[in-house]
Amino acid sequence: TATPIAHDSLLWSPFITLTCDSCITPFAFPTTTTTYYLVVTDSTTGCKSMDSAIVTVKPAPTISISPNTAICIGDSTILIGTGSGRLSWNPVSGLSCANCPSPMANPTISTTYVLLVTDTLNSCTSKDSVQVIVNPLPSITLNNLDSICMGDSIALNANGTGNYNWTWTPTTGLNCPTCPSPQA
Repeated sequence: TATPIAHDSLLWSPFITLTCDSCITPFAFPTTTTTYYLVVTDSTTGCKSMDSAIVTVKPAPTISISPNTAICIGDSTILIGTGSGRLSWNPVSGLSCANCPSPMANPTISTTYVLLVTDTLNSCTSKDSVQVIVNPLPSITLNNLDSICMGDSIALNANGTGNYNWTWTPTTGLNCPTCPSPQA
């Protein structure tokens, strides 16, 4: 920020990482530590003054996070996050721990969790996110079964909406333990 007199002109350099080279308060976006110079020219006398400001660029903390995952409602998964600094997960709902590297996630709806890593030495932060997709449970119904006599068979009829893989247990006595309607 510069504080010139009304009849002064300003020139910041290097201006490549500044939002404006002749503004009173430009924003700087350097990728490395940069010394910025300000030349103020008095438009009445032509006299110039120069000052400088150093913007030190500190490294962002390293971060790594597990990939997106899908679970069934009621199940849980472990989120794995690492970073060089203090860890913080957000939102905290559905997590076993908000500040640990590998919390257990048990959300009831699909949720995007953001991991924020803060370098404790220079307060720089990095963040990344992981989505936990919560799928509904299959909806199935079974026919009303009745008793049968020894040696007879009965059809076990299951109905469901969706593309399911069927598995009946125990498999003993079934003609097809992976069909929706085996004979028992």
